[in-house]
Amino acid sequence: SGLWRLVPYLGWFKRAWNLSEEELLSTSGLDAVVFTRIIIFSFRVFSFAGIIGLFILLPINCAGTQLAAFDITIISSVTLDLFTISNVNNGSKWLWIHCSAVYLVTAFVCFLLYHEYNYICSKRIAYFYSSKPQPHQFTILVRGIPVPPG
Repeated sequence: SGLWRLVPYLGWFKRAWNLSEEELLSTSGLDAVVFTRIIIFSFRVFSFAGIIGLFILLPINCAGTQLAAFDITIISSVTLDLFTISNVNNGSKWLWIHCSAVYLVTAFVCFLLYHEYNYICSKRIAYFYSSKPQPHQFTILVRGIPVPPG
């Protein structure tokens, strides 16, 4: 029983992840909301890119015969090139699908960035309008202070 108290308890992670953005904003501030949105954005990007890479790019790259046959016993940079675009045959029409898939991922990332930027900007403006002005947010410029003689 004494050793079980040293095992990390991960229940806090589930409770922290299930917070709504409004609860997170009121307890931790705008930075925490932006941080969670960045994590969610990254998950969306890598999920989409992983699916495109696994189901479109990898089969196209492996189907090419540009490089030598794959030998599982020799793992080097040469054998790993079989999984890259360098294995697609010269002049192959599959190259267009490969490039189109990469552009699709780029367009998806740009689309997500646009929407996340708009969402975070609207949250930021709403947060600033809802908070009361604090004295430390203002700067006062004082000019013409007389210099004492001597």
